[in-house]
Amino acid sequence: MREGGVPVRSQAQHKGVDAGARMQVIQAARVPYQFAAVRDLAWLIASPSLMAAGIPGLAVPPAVWMADLIATAEPWLADLDDNPAELQRFLASTYLAQGPHFRLGRQAERLLAFWLARRPGCTLVAAGLEVAVEGRVLGELDVVFRDPRRGLIHWEAAVKFYLRSEESVAWDAYIGPNPRDRLEQKLRRVIDHQLPLSRDARTRAALAIGDQPLLSEAFLKGWLFYPADSDWAAPAFTPHGVDPAHGRGWWLRHGASEVPCAARSSRFLLLARPDWLAPAHRPDDAGQRPLAHNELRTALARHFRDEHAARLVAEVRRDEHGWWREIARGFVVHAHWPEVSA
Repeated sequence: MREGGVPVRSQAQHKGVDAGARMQVIQAARVPYQFAAVRDLAWLIASPSLMAAGIPGLAVPPAVWMADLIATAEPWLADLDDNPAELQRFLASTYLAQGPHFRLGRQAERLLAFWLARRPGCTLVAAGLEVAVEGRVLGELDVVFRDPRRGLIHWEAAVKFYLRSEESVAWDAYIGPNPRDRLEQKLRRVIDHQLPLSRDARTRAALAIGDQPLLSEAFLKGWLFYPADSDWAAPAFTPHGVDPAHGRGWWLRHGASEVPCAARSSRFLLLARPDWLAPAHRPDDAGQRPLAHNELRTALARHFRDEHAARLVAEVRRDEHGWWREIARGFVVHAHWPEVSA
């Protein structure tokens, strides 16, 4: 059934998606900052980990310790939102350094380095440090810092987005919007190469830390996306070892069905890659105007006539201040995904 051209879910589907929408509203409410860069940093600090503790070889930051870090970061983030000039200058230099090929993961690493360098009692030891021997690069340490409670810590940081391609808990069923990126491959690389790099004597020499203990942890953030025609807000199948609180959304192939929405009053934003981190929260001004459902359909058709790259869609509603606040998100991928690459 449809009302006014907008797909209407069955009662069971609607219940699940409404729960997901409430979850996303709560998640967005944790980052009510005015400036997008501050919201992104707040999301990196406070959002759930992608993978939970307990996977052999994959150490993650302890939940209780992270909760303390989040609590102490909140007043600092509020001050940063009032005076964001330093962060904006810092990120402007990052954009210039990246050149024409923007990498969201590099942006996240730089945001973490900015925070850790200014966190009270913390010392940033290294960020983006290449470990090389005779011109051959062994790997890179994303961030290394000294924590007043836990000592010297290496974080291997990543922000990832994976779509469940089949009803399975196996890692290889979770594929990126660019199908060359896969959860199985990423976790294997983190476990087998990136975390063990911190134990290499050549790494310790590059850091000049002598015999000091060095903890190495995976700081993995991101979202998992489940088929739009399923109960994606409370999926029956999630990957082995995923954090139960992980961010989630829907996905569909272009042309297979309509983009889901929770209500006819919802509008949509097509998010550019630099805007994929924190849930969208934008003023209703002369900037990007949210699209009605029929406008979104037209925009997607225009995109997929010429492009293979997936589009990230944010469903938004007006909040009590008149801003557009994200309540759900999802990927629309090419009709032949994952056989085609971006």
